[in-house]
Amino acid sequence: TWWGGATAMGDQPVKGLIDPAAMGRLTVGEACTNLVWAAITDIEDVKCSGNWMWASKLEGEGAAMYDCCEAMGKAMLEVGIAVDGGKDSLSMAAKVGEEVVKAPGTLVVSVYAGCPDISLTVTPDIKHAGRSSLVFVDLSGGHARLGGSALAQTFKQLGDATPDCDTALLKRAFRATQRLLRERVLLAGHDRSDGGLLTRVLEMCFGGDCGCVMEATTENSVMEFLFNEELGLVVEVDDAKVAEVQPRMERLMYMGLLFRSTLGSTKNGCIAFLCFFTRSLPVRSPSTHSTLPPLPCLSSPCPCNPKTHHSIFSCSTPTHPNNHTFSSKRTPISQPFSNTYPYSHHL
Repeated sequence: TWWGGATAMGDQPVKGLIDPAAMGRLTVGEACTNLVWAAITDIEDVKCSGNWMWASKLEGEGAAMYDCCEAMGKAMLEVGIAVDGGKDSLSMAAKVGEEVVKAPGTLVVSVYAGCPDISLTVTPDIKHAGRSSLVFVDLSGGHARLGGSALAQTFKQLGDATPDCDTALLKRAFRATQRLLRERVLLAGHDRSDGGLLTRVLEMCFGGDCGCVMEATTENSVMEFLFNEELGLVVEVDDAKVAEVQPRMERLMYMGLLFRSTLGSTKNGCIAFLCFFTRSLPVRSPSTHSTLPPLPCLSSPCPCNPKTHHSIFSCSTPTHPNNHTFSSKRTPISQPFSNTYPYSHHL
Protein backbone atom coordinates (compact mmCIF):
# COMPACT_ATOMS: atom_id res chain seq x y z
CA THR A 1 0.00 0.00 0.00
CA TRP A 2 1.06 3.58 -0.72
CA TRP A 3 -1.04 5.13 2.03
CA GLY A 4 0.65 7.57 4.37
CA GLY A 5 0.28 10.94 6.00
CA ALA A 6 1.54 14.46 5.45
CA THR A 7 2.22 17.13 8.03
CA ALA A 8 3.19 20.78 7.81
CA MET A 9 3.43 23.82 10.03
CA GLY A 10 2.75 27.52 9.88
CA ASP A 11 3.79 30.36 12.18
CA GLN A 12 4.14 34.12 11.71
CA PRO A 13 4.88 35.66 15.13
CA VAL A 14 6.49 38.88 13.90
CA LYS A 15 3.36 39.81 11.93
CA GLY A 16 1.41 39.58 15.16
CA LEU A 17 3.30 42.55 16.55
CA ILE A 18 1.44 44.64 13.97
CA ASP A 19 -1.90 42.86 13.58
CA PRO A 20 -2.67 39.77 15.72
CA ALA A 21 -5.80 38.93 13.66
CA ALA A 22 -3.86 38.98 10.39
CA MET A 23 -1.23 36.77 12.02
CA GLY A 24 -3.90 34.18 12.86
CA ARG A 25 -5.16 34.07 9.27
CA LEU A 26 -1.68 34.12 7.79
CA THR A 27 -0.53 31.25 10.01
CA VAL A 28 -3.39 29.10 8.70
CA GLY A 29 -2.49 30.09 5.15
CA GLU A 30 1.20 29.28 5.56
CA ALA A 31 0.41 25.86 7.00
CA CYS A 32 -1.77 25.10 3.96
CA THR A 33 0.80 26.31 1.41
CA ASN A 34 3.37 24.08 3.11
CA LEU A 35 1.04 21.07 3.03
CA VAL A 36 -0.10 21.45 -0.58
CA TRP A 37 2.97 19.70 -2.04
CA ALA A 38 1.72 16.27 -0.93
CA ALA A 39 -1.44 14.88 -2.55
CA ILE A 40 -3.94 14.45 0.29
CA THR A 41 -7.55 13.25 0.20
CA ASP A 42 -9.03 16.77 0.34
CA ILE A 43 -8.38 20.06 2.06
CA GLU A 44 -11.53 19.62 4.14
CA ASP A 45 -10.03 16.42 5.59
CA VAL A 46 -7.18 18.42 7.11
CA LYS A 47 -6.97 18.54 10.90
CA CYS A 48 -4.51 20.47 12.98
CA SER A 49 -3.24 21.36 16.43
CA GLY A 50 -2.95 24.94 17.59
CA ASN A 51 -0.10 25.76 19.95
CA TRP A 52 -0.13 29.11 21.72
CA MET A 53 2.84 30.88 23.30
CA TRP A 54 1.76 34.21 24.73
CA ALA A 55 2.33 36.56 27.66
CA SER A 56 -1.43 36.74 28.10
CA LYS A 57 -1.35 38.09 31.67
CA LEU A 58 0.24 41.37 30.63
CA GLU A 59 -1.86 44.38 29.73
CA GLY A 60 -3.26 44.20 26.21
CA GLU A 61 -1.81 40.78 25.45
CA GLY A 62 -4.93 38.82 26.41
CA ALA A 63 -7.02 40.93 24.04
CA ALA A 64 -4.46 40.47 21.27
CA MET A 65 -4.52 36.71 21.75
CA TYR A 66 -8.33 36.72 21.63
CA ASP A 67 -8.30 38.64 18.34
CA CYS A 68 -5.79 36.18 16.88
CA CYS A 69 -7.78 33.15 18.05
CA GLU A 70 -11.06 34.51 16.68
CA ALA A 71 -9.47 35.29 13.29
CA MET A 72 -7.84 31.86 13.15
CA GLY A 73 -11.15 30.11 13.86
CA LYS A 74 -13.01 32.04 11.15
CA ALA A 75 -10.25 31.38 8.62
CA MET A 76 -10.32 27.66 9.36
CA LEU A 77 -14.10 27.54 8.94
CA GLU A 78 -13.81 29.25 5.56
CA VAL A 79 -11.02 26.93 4.38
CA GLY A 80 -12.69 23.82 5.82
CA ILE A 81 -10.07 22.58 8.28
CA ALA A 82 -10.47 22.01 12.01
CA VAL A 83 -8.44 22.06 15.22
CA ASP A 84 -8.56 18.83 17.18
CA GLY A 85 -5.93 19.54 19.82
CA GLY A 86 -3.07 21.72 20.94
CA LYS A 87 -1.45 23.25 23.98
CA ASP A 88 -0.73 26.65 25.45
CA SER A 89 2.05 28.43 27.31
CA LEU A 90 0.49 31.63 28.57
CA SER A 91 3.19 32.92 30.90
CA MET A 92 5.74 33.94 28.29
CA ALA A 93 7.17 36.84 30.29
CA ALA A 94 9.79 37.30 32.98
CA LYS A 95 10.92 40.20 35.13
CA VAL A 96 14.64 40.90 35.11
CA GLY A 97 15.37 43.53 37.71
CA GLU A 98 12.89 46.30 36.99
CA GLU A 99 12.45 45.30 33.35
CA VAL A 100 9.73 42.98 32.06
CA VAL A 101 10.89 40.83 29.15
CA LYS A 102 8.18 39.15 27.11
CA ALA A 103 8.17 36.86 24.11
CA PRO A 104 6.12 37.95 21.09
CA GLY A 105 2.72 36.27 20.96
CA THR A 106 3.05 33.17 18.82
CA LEU A 107 0.61 30.73 17.26
CA VAL A 108 1.92 27.55 15.64
CA VAL A 109 -0.56 25.60 13.51
CA SER A 110 0.49 22.02 12.72
CA VAL A 111 -1.70 20.51 10.00
CA TYR A 112 -1.92 16.88 8.94
CA ALA A 113 -3.94 14.76 6.54
CA GLY A 114 -3.99 11.31 4.94
CA CYS A 115 -2.18 10.65 1.65
CA PRO A 116 -3.62 7.88 -0.56
CA ASP A 117 -0.37 7.78 -2.56
CA ILE A 118 2.79 9.05 -0.90
CA SER A 119 4.62 9.04 -4.26
CA LEU A 120 2.51 12.03 -5.33
CA THR A 121 4.71 14.64 -3.70
CA VAL A 122 7.15 17.27 -4.91
CA THR A 123 10.11 18.88 -3.19
CA PRO A 124 11.42 22.44 -3.62
CA ASP A 125 14.61 21.58 -5.53
CA ILE A 126 14.52 22.28 -9.27
CA LYS A 127 14.50 19.08 -11.30
CA HIS A 128 14.81 19.90 -15.03
CA ALA A 129 17.11 22.90 -15.27
CA GLY A 130 17.45 23.96 -18.88
CA ARG A 131 14.03 22.76 -20.05
CA SER A 132 11.58 24.05 -17.48
CA SER A 133 10.11 27.31 -16.21
CA LEU A 134 9.14 28.56 -12.78
CA VAL A 135 5.61 29.90 -12.47
CA PHE A 136 4.70 32.25 -9.64
CA VAL A 137 1.12 32.07 -8.33
CA ASP A 138 0.27 35.20 -6.34
CA LEU A 139 -2.27 34.57 -3.59
CA SER A 140 -2.33 38.12 -2.26
CA GLY A 141 -4.39 39.87 -4.94
CA GLY A 142 -1.41 41.99 -5.95
CA HIS A 143 -0.51 43.27 -2.48
CA ALA A 144 3.12 43.66 -1.47
CA ARG A 145 3.01 44.58 2.21
CA LEU A 146 6.37 44.50 3.96
CA GLY A 147 5.26 44.76 7.59
CA GLY A 148 6.90 42.13 9.78
CA SER A 149 9.15 40.94 6.95
CA ALA A 150 12.77 39.85 7.13
CA LEU A 151 13.64 42.83 4.94
CA ALA A 152 12.09 45.23 7.42
CA GLN A 153 14.06 43.63 10.24
CA THR A 154 17.34 44.15 8.39
CA PHE A 155 16.56 47.89 8.45
CA LYS A 156 15.62 47.69 12.15
CA GLN A 157 11.99 48.39 11.33
CA LEU A 158 8.70 46.62 11.94
CA GLY A 159 6.32 48.26 9.49
CA ASP A 160 2.66 49.20 9.71
CA ALA A 161 0.93 47.00 7.11
CA THR A 162 1.22 43.23 7.36
CA PRO A 163 0.33 40.51 4.82
CA ASP A 164 -3.03 38.80 5.16
CA CYS A 165 -4.85 35.72 3.84
CA ASP A 166 -7.64 35.53 1.26
CA THR A 167 -9.17 32.21 2.37
CA ALA A 168 -11.37 31.76 -0.73
CA LEU A 169 -8.41 32.17 -3.06
CA LEU A 170 -6.26 29.97 -0.85
CA LYS A 171 -8.79 27.13 -1.02
CA ARG A 172 -9.10 27.35 -4.82
CA ALA A 173 -5.33 27.45 -5.22
CA PHE A 174 -4.89 24.45 -2.92
CA ARG A 175 -7.30 22.28 -4.89
CA ALA A 176 -5.95 23.40 -8.26
CA THR A 177 -2.39 22.60 -7.21
CA GLN A 178 -3.49 19.22 -5.86
CA ARG A 179 -5.05 18.31 -9.23
CA LEU A 180 -1.85 19.17 -11.06
CA LEU A 181 0.12 17.19 -8.49
CA ARG A 182 -2.01 14.05 -9.00
CA GLU A 183 -1.48 14.34 -12.76
CA ARG A 184 2.27 14.60 -12.18
CA VAL A 185 2.49 17.90 -14.03
CA LEU A 186 4.47 19.68 -11.32
CA LEU A 187 8.19 19.01 -10.96
CA ALA A 188 8.91 21.12 -7.88
CA GLY A 189 7.11 23.54 -5.62
CA HIS A 190 7.73 26.03 -2.86
CA ASP A 191 5.65 28.56 -0.94
CA ARG A 192 6.38 32.26 -0.76
CA SER A 193 6.81 33.13 2.88
CA ASP A 194 9.72 34.13 5.12
CA GLY A 195 12.25 36.11 3.13
CA GLY A 196 9.96 36.74 0.18
CA LEU A 197 9.84 35.56 -3.42
CA LEU A 198 13.52 36.05 -4.23
CA THR A 199 14.58 34.01 -1.22
CA ARG A 200 12.29 31.14 -2.22
CA VAL A 201 13.54 31.07 -5.82
CA LEU A 202 17.13 31.05 -4.59
CA GLU A 203 16.35 28.15 -2.27
CA MET A 204 14.91 26.21 -5.20
CA CYS A 205 18.03 26.93 -7.26
CA PHE A 206 20.36 25.95 -4.42
CA GLY A 207 18.50 22.67 -3.98
CA GLY A 208 18.68 21.92 -7.70
CA ASP A 209 22.31 23.03 -8.20
CA CYS A 210 21.34 25.39 -10.97
CA GLY A 211 20.99 29.02 -11.89
CA CYS A 212 18.09 30.90 -13.41
CA VAL A 213 17.20 34.01 -15.34
CA MET A 214 14.30 35.95 -13.85
CA GLU A 215 12.02 38.46 -15.52
CA ALA A 216 8.96 40.04 -13.98
CA THR A 217 6.75 43.09 -14.22
CA THR A 218 4.99 44.69 -11.29
CA GLU A 219 3.37 47.94 -10.27
CA ASN A 220 5.18 47.71 -6.93
CA SER A 221 8.78 48.61 -6.31
CA VAL A 222 11.45 45.99 -6.92
CA MET A 223 12.10 45.63 -3.20
CA GLU A 224 8.40 45.22 -2.41
CA PHE A 225 7.93 42.65 -5.15
CA LEU A 226 10.97 40.54 -4.29
CA PHE A 227 10.84 40.67 -0.49
CA ASN A 228 7.19 40.90 0.57
CA GLU A 229 6.01 37.82 2.48
CA GLU A 230 2.44 37.57 1.21
CA LEU A 231 1.05 34.10 0.50
CA GLY A 232 2.01 32.59 -2.85
CA LEU A 233 3.30 29.50 -4.64
CA VAL A 234 6.22 28.89 -6.99
CA VAL A 235 5.99 25.78 -9.17
CA GLU A 236 8.36 24.25 -11.70
CA VAL A 237 6.76 23.04 -14.93
CA ASP A 238 8.34 21.48 -18.01
CA ASP A 239 8.33 23.90 -20.94
CA ALA A 240 6.21 21.41 -22.89
CA LYS A 241 3.51 21.54 -20.18
CA VAL A 242 3.33 25.32 -19.74
CA ALA A 243 0.62 25.78 -22.38
CA GLU A 244 -1.45 23.10 -20.66
CA VAL A 245 -1.08 24.50 -17.15
CA GLN A 246 -1.89 28.14 -17.94
CA PRO A 247 -5.59 27.86 -18.92
CA ARG A 248 -6.27 25.35 -16.15
CA MET A 249 -4.85 27.65 -13.52
CA GLU A 250 -6.87 30.55 -14.86
CA ARG A 251 -10.08 28.51 -14.89
CA LEU A 252 -9.72 26.84 -11.51
CA MET A 253 -8.28 29.76 -9.59
CA TYR A 254 -9.81 32.74 -11.37
CA MET A 255 -6.32 34.10 -11.78
CA GLY A 256 -4.24 35.11 -14.74
CA LEU A 257 -0.73 33.70 -14.97
CA LEU A 258 2.00 34.82 -17.33
CA PHE A 259 4.56 32.40 -18.66
CA ARG A 260 7.75 32.54 -20.64
CA SER A 261 8.29 35.79 -22.53
CA THR A 262 4.78 37.18 -22.01
CA LEU A 263 4.98 39.94 -19.43
CA GLY A 264 2.48 42.41 -18.02
CA SER A 265 -0.16 42.79 -15.35
CA THR A 266 -2.75 40.06 -14.98
CA LYS A 267 -6.44 40.34 -14.28
CA ASN A 268 -7.71 40.82 -10.71
CA GLY A 269 -4.51 42.67 -9.86
CA CYS A 270 -2.46 39.46 -9.68
CA ILE A 271 1.17 39.38 -10.67
CA ALA A 272 3.05 36.81 -12.71
CA PHE A 273 6.64 35.83 -12.16
CA LEU A 274 8.85 34.25 -14.79
CA CYS A 275 12.03 32.26 -14.46
CA PHE A 276 13.86 30.74 -17.42
CA PHE A 277 16.44 28.02 -17.07
CA THR A 278 19.16 28.14 -19.67
CA ARG A 279 21.52 25.46 -18.46
CA SER A 280 22.59 23.69 -15.29
CA LEU A 281 24.99 25.84 -13.28
CA PRO A 282 26.52 24.31 -10.15
CA VAL A 283 26.34 26.74 -7.28
CA ARG A 284 27.27 24.71 -4.23
CA SER A 285 30.42 23.09 -2.97
CA PRO A 286 31.11 20.64 -0.16
CA SER A 287 34.45 22.36 0.44
CA THR A 288 34.38 25.14 2.99
CA HIS A 289 37.22 26.88 1.13
CA SER A 290 35.78 26.76 -2.39
CA THR A 291 33.79 29.61 -3.87
CA LEU A 292 31.74 30.00 -7.02
CA PRO A 293 33.38 29.90 -10.44
CA PRO A 294 32.58 32.75 -12.85
CA LEU A 295 29.12 32.47 -14.43
CA PRO A 296 29.46 34.13 -17.85
CA CYS A 297 27.08 31.59 -19.40
CA LEU A 298 24.15 33.27 -17.71
CA SER A 299 24.40 35.79 -20.55
CA SER A 300 22.56 33.76 -23.15
CA PRO A 301 23.24 32.93 -25.91
CA CYS A 302 26.95 32.34 -25.59
CA PRO A 303 29.19 29.29 -26.00
CA CYS A 304 29.97 27.61 -22.73
CA ASN A 305 33.53 27.94 -21.57
CA PRO A 306 34.64 24.45 -20.50
CA LYS A 307 36.91 26.00 -17.87
CA THR A 308 33.90 27.55 -16.14
CA HIS A 309 31.48 24.69 -16.80
CA HIS A 310 33.34 22.08 -14.79
CA SER A 311 31.75 20.86 -11.60
CA ILE A 312 32.52 22.99 -8.59
CA PHE A 313 32.82 19.81 -6.58
CA SER A 314 36.20 19.26 -8.24
CA CYS A 315 37.58 22.56 -6.91
CA SER A 316 40.37 22.11 -4.38
CA THR A 317 41.66 25.68 -4.04
CA PRO A 318 39.82 28.95 -3.44
CA THR A 319 38.71 30.84 -6.55
CA HIS A 320 39.03 34.09 -4.60
CA PRO A 321 41.21 34.85 -1.57
CA ASN A 322 39.61 34.42 1.84
CA ASN A 323 40.41 37.54 3.84
CA HIS A 324 39.02 36.66 7.27
CA THR A 325 39.19 38.99 10.24
CA PHE A 326 39.72 36.02 12.53
CA SER A 327 41.96 32.96 12.77
CA SER A 328 40.37 29.68 11.74
CA LYS A 329 40.78 26.80 14.18
CA ARG A 330 39.77 23.17 13.93
CA THR A 331 36.63 22.31 15.89
CA PRO A 332 37.62 20.52 19.13
CA ILE A 333 36.70 16.84 19.20
CA SER A 334 34.59 16.01 22.24
CA GLN A 335 35.90 13.31 24.55
CA PRO A 336 34.00 10.00 24.48
CA PHE A 337 31.78 9.20 27.46
CA SER A 338 33.44 7.07 30.08
CA ASN A 339 33.02 6.05 33.71
CA THR A 340 35.53 8.75 34.67
CA TYR A 341 32.91 11.42 33.99
CA PRO A 342 32.48 13.31 37.31
CA TYR A 343 28.74 12.64 37.55
CA SER A 344 28.63 9.22 35.93
CA HIS A 345 27.68 7.54 39.19
CA HIS A 346 24.40 9.48 39.17
CA LEU A 347 23.38 8.32 35.68
